[in-house]
Amino acid sequence: MRRNQTDPVFDWLAYHAEFDPGRLAAVDLATQRWLTYGEFNDRATRLATALREGLASQLATALAPRFAPYLEATP
Repeated sequence: MRRNQTDPVFDWLAYHAEFDPGRLAAVDLATQRWLTYGEFNDRATRLATALREGLASQLATALAPRFAPYLEATP
């Protein structure tokens, strides 16, 4: 687990993924899908990477107030 001394918070998900990756972390009650800490951390890391690499600006544009009517009208 990588952690900088300047990090304002501790990454508990990464901690558990490193030391006990096969342990149950969450259950999606709607789908009954079980996620281990390793799987959960991998998904969170992929999302964070996508956001850092530009998806964040696309999301911000799509969720901007001027687009609200379009998003609400889209099925």
